[in-house]
Amino acid sequence: MDEREIQRAGYPLTIPDTLLRSEVMQRACATRNFREIFRLVNRRTGSSHAAMAAAIGKMTSSRVSDIIRGVRGVRGQQVIERVADGFGIPGDMLGVPPRPWEGLPKSTGMDRISVETMGECRPDARPVTNLPVHLTVTQTSSGFTLPGRWNSDRAAMDSFRMADRQLGGGHLYGAVTHYLNNSVAPRIFGAENVGSTAETFMAAAALTEMAGWMAHDSGQGLRARRHFEHALPFAQAGSDHALGSHILASMSHLALQMDHSHEAVTLARSGQEAMKAGPFIPALTARLHAMEGRALARTGHEAASRRAIDASAEFLTRMPCEPPSVWISEFDMASLAIEEALCLQDLGQYSAAARKAEQAVALRSGDRARSRAFGQISLAVIRAKMGDLDVACTIGNELLESCRALGSLRITQQLADLADALHPFKAEAPVAGLLDSLLMVNRQRSLLLAGIVSLDTVGETP
Repeated sequence: MDEREIQRAGYPLTIPDTLLRSEVMQRACATRNFREIFRLVNRRTGSSHAAMAAAIGKMTSSRVSDIIRGVRGVRGQQVIERVADGFGIPGDMLGVPPRPWEGLPKSTGMDRISVETMGECRPDARPVTNLPVHLTVTQTSSGFTLPGRWNSDRAAMDSFRMADRQLGGGHLYGAVTHYLNNSVAPRIFGAENVGSTAETFMAAAALTEMAGWMAHDSGQGLRARRHFEHALPFAQAGSDHALGSHILASMSHLALQMDHSHEAVTLARSGQEAMKAGPFIPALTARLHAMEGRALARTGHEAASRRAIDASAEFLTRMPCEPPSVWISEFDMASLAIEEALCLQDLGQYSAAARKAEQAVALRSGDRARSRAFGQISLAVIRAKMGDLDVACTIGNELLESCRALGSLRITQQLADLADALHPFKAEAPVAGLLDSLLMVNRQRSLLLAGIVSLDTVGETP
């Protein structure tokens, strides 16, 4: 078969799992050393340069030869994704989104581990709708039960969550990813995979979602999104519809933070749809409607935003039909109050927004330092926009001390937003003093955040 015939046939390649799991391949993928990747595939599979080019698509055998000789490189997201698809390399190994084929059984019968195929077929298993194809799962997990390991995961998650609320995610990101890589991943992808259970997948999902928020807290939105995208299939493999919907709510929240308002609406509604496959959980349903309301307010759809927020408040008054998933963080009246305040602020309704922000701060206890700080900053910004400078400055000065040690770049960014809101009034003595204090605190926080985490050097989640 000559090169033109190979190109027409779309000649496939199958990399042995032993090569994918080898240290040399993992190191080459982690560093995107495509010369080494191509060399390994060429030698270990016996594939010709023409076959490799055909598998990747839109590439010639001469270019493959140039890459192997180090004359040319591989650049561009789309080209890297084609390499992943052509060689069967999972997306996370090359730092790209999960590939559509991940988890599908190999026609050769190879034993690649995947969250989709590790489990039993259940008659009532239902796919979650309105999701990207590569995130749709219809099978659930079974196997050996490891209650001791499950309790260890629960204890780790609870400890991380408690510390995160007090300290901010920047302090903890490396610890969470280390736990995922060294404690959870071997039970799913490594030699311990015989112990993969629904609980293991749910722990992987919850902790990966937590790592996503910690990455976002450290200013790494794209990395956070990748964590969320990795967490969702784990939740589905664990047959926890609620946890999957919770992750979709987080994805909606992140999309809004990244100014992708229309995507945020779609994700929130997908989460609401996914909830139909599992038990009714009022607080989670309320969160999904609140995320929808926030996104609609950002796009100027006042009436639709109001309906979504009202629905969120109504759901919070209902009793659950069964206890919620232990892997889901809470959404309460304080959470709703701050989301509603931000909706009203986006709609320019500052008086009503201030009342909701005050409610959020009053409801948020001292053990939720970061959440309380978010509420205080939002209230100070709203008051500044209303021209209530004395109130804004009083709130601003009160929160500065509590913000100093919080490892959250989002806090730093919101303090900068407060400074921007106050800047038009810098001639006022109280405002000038607060602006100086804000500048000093943010300088201190920059040094703190620079020292506690380097996201480009810590490990990725499974």
